[in-house]
Amino acid sequence: MLSLAQWRNPSVSPEMEPVEFDLLHASNEQDALKAISDAAIQSRPFAVAFVDTRITAEWQGIEIIDHIWSADPRIQIVACTTYAEFEWESIAQRLGCSDNLLILKKPLIQGEVRQLALALTNKWSLARAAQLHVDQLEQMVIARTADLQATLEFQRHTHKMEAVGHLASGIAHEFKNLLTVIQGYTDIEIARTPPNTDISISLHHIARAAARADSVTKQLLAFSDTRPLELLPLDLNERIASLEPILRPMLGATIDLHFDFPVALPKVSVDPSLLDQAILNLVINARNAMPNGGKVAIHTALETIPLERIPSKNRRANPGRYIRTTVTDSGIGMDPATTELFFEPFFPTKDGGSQNGLGLAIVRSIIEKHQGWVSVSTALNAGSSFHLFLPIVENSLPIPAKNLPVPHLQGTGTVLIVEDEESLGQLISYIFSDHGFNVLTALDGHQALRLWQENSHKITLLFTDMVMPGGISGYELAQKILADQPDLPVIYSSGYSKDILSKNLIFEEGFNYLPKPYRPAQLSAIISSVIARSLAPQTEPPKFRQVFRQT
Repeated sequence: MLSLAQWRNPSVSPEMEPVEFDLLHASNEQDALKAISDAAIQSRPFAVAFVDTRITAEWQGIEIIDHIWSADPRIQIVACTTYAEFEWESIAQRLGCSDNLLILKKPLIQGEVRQLALALTNKWSLARAAQLHVDQLEQMVIARTADLQATLEFQRHTHKMEAVGHLASGIAHEFKNLLTVIQGYTDIEIARTPPNTDISISLHHIARAAARADSVTKQLLAFSDTRPLELLPLDLNERIASLEPILRPMLGATIDLHFDFPVALPKVSVDPSLLDQAILNLVINARNAMPNGGKVAIHTALETIPLERIPSKNRRANPGRYIRTTVTDSGIGMDPATTELFFEPFFPTKDGGSQNGLGLAIVRSIIEKHQGWVSVSTALNAGSSFHLFLPIVENSLPIPAKNLPVPHLQGTGTVLIVEDEESLGQLISYIFSDHGFNVLTALDGHQALRLWQENSHKITLLFTDMVMPGGISGYELAQKILADQPDLPVIYSSGYSKDILSKNLIFEEGFNYLPKPYRPAQLSAIISSVIARSLAPQTEPPKFRQVFRQT
């Protein structure tokens, strides 16, 4: 005899009557195991099995119990036997000690069997509920662990990028001081030198090299996340197509360039120079992946991105409509291990272990600054496709008006120039002298304050770097001087971007900011602008406005 019981109402308290069971009788092992399997598939497993220890042959019932537990280890077994208690040791040797096994001596009593069925079913139900709870807890722990690991990985990556970014920003600052001097004196000498002479040609080569160095500093600032975005609503198709005269010579004769642009794409809000940099870096990466030539294709498309498609590491992006720009090459591709790390700074991706530098890391930094993300599709020896996702402009943005040319005006009085880079200070002094100013120079804030105390009666303009040694910043210096002479014009300059100079900065209207590196013509234009404002009649007190603020 082999009987299987299912408790129809497992949520009913044992004290409540009546309690109903679904019963199944199986005359052999095959029928019993099939019933157990079918019940499991239907999510209605058996709770209790009554098994005769001697169905047809000695110990055959014990073997059936062993097979039942193999099919469902949670089922409660009642082994029915006619032998005396000494048989328990033999049964335990065959089946092992288990709290799911009960020995019941024949003859069976109906009430006793019913009580056993009820008690064991309750035990099975509680054990099943506990196991379900444990399973749920395990899944919660796994999910929470994965979430914590993702958060820790995001924090680790963020901290690493911040460290590299601070280093890059500092290097860019030093570069900007040097480039301002190089570009400044080069422009001055080009203006003095007759065209088409050997000296003029050499000077233009220097100017082009300095311009390339300037683009390197912009890359460093793009990577360090310190350059303020200059957002404009752009048609990506038009902007990328305008890069063709640069991209084709850069790829060379052995690599074909193909554009695949659909018509009438919505505009995106991007910094044009940073977008250009991202496309150029991807095309350079594609070129490096095809040493024997090949094909580069640039494709754009409009996509609606749901939340689940946004990478978990990208916490700035939101669901919505995006323009996907794909740069595909027919190069060597990457294996999965390389793909996991190819956005890391200086990770080697080329043959021979040479390094990719900051190129791909800068691409990701640029796109993420625009609330987008980058993904890649690649396989070894099957090429690569880099996908840039940028959110579209749902509402049109105004395009800022271009500044009108400012005439070269002559000023009077004395300018106090505060610049810790001595060679740059000499260049600034030369340009101010060209505008008719007398010049006083200081290398830090302390020296500048001493000069102010001695010459405040004749100083008519302050030009100061924002970040200087000695513990007094350009902004703090200006505040001390403006406390004595509130209407003194001030021109600020820095190699750092405006949004990292300080927190909660408020400037009066008419103050000027000149980011490094700058050309003599740019400084000259601001000087003339300040002179023009000083000559204009003042009909009302100056209004105040917030020039920039970082919170």
